[in-house]
Amino acid sequence: MSLTQILLILFVGILVTKPHDIFIIIKEFKKIKAYLINIKSSIIKNIDKPLETEQVNFYLKKIINLEGYYHGNYDLTTIKEKYYTLIINNDLIENESTPNITEKH
Repeated sequence: MSLTQILLILFVGILVTKPHDIFIIIKEFKKIKAYLINIKSSIIKNIDKPLETEQVNFYLKKIINLEGYYHGNYDLTTIKEKYYTLIINNDLIENESTPNITEKH
């Protein structure tokens, strides 16, 4: 079906419908749009949940490798904050423990 045919059908449909029916049609289109948005968000939510679980597991493994244990909330943002503070602390400890070769004794 070409664009001209679709526009012709829409034009005839608008001429045939009563003004009262136009509001009902618009309301139905809004319901369909809301339904499609709801389906889209549920699909995205179902995809994001396993990805978040994988990220939590990834950061927990890194924390356990650095510290040996983890106690706290199992929320992704909390785990990320804990990991980054451990990384910063480990970098500071490593920088303090390595002697500066350029220093003269």
